[in-house]
Amino acid sequence: MLAGLAGQAAAGPAEEARRLYADFVVAQNANDLARVRGLLLDSPGFLWVTNGLSVWGPDAAVARLARFHANEVWRIEPDEDRARTVEVAADAAFLHVPLTLTVGSGGAAVALPHPHHRALRRHAGGLAHRRAVHD
Repeated sequence: MLAGLAGQAAAGPAEEARRLYADFVVAQNANDLARVRGLLLDSPGFLWVTNGLSVWGPDAAVARLARFHANEVWRIEPDEDRARTVEVAADAAFLHVPLTLTVGSGGAAVALPHPHHRALRRHAGGLAHRRAVHD
């Protein structure tokens, strides 16, 4: 779930999904969890699903991310050439972005290929809703 569509109303849901995801990756790679938190919908109904674990609420999601960001190396490399966006309604899109997640410490960092899926829905007032399906 992401916030931040104000001023982006002219873009379709596919373009918005890609833009929001790109902002999310930049914030993650900058280790800027405050910025990541600002992108997440501020709702207890926010759901982040990771490795089969359901994490409810944006603060709990950021707390989980913080544990990973404690590693010396944390980097997301989306495979934009293989990314696919499907508009499922006038205000919703599904985004699939294969990526490589590199995590660990120094020379022991491991690059892990990872599927990454997102659903995006435009809300009244220009907010977006993004839900992690798996990551």
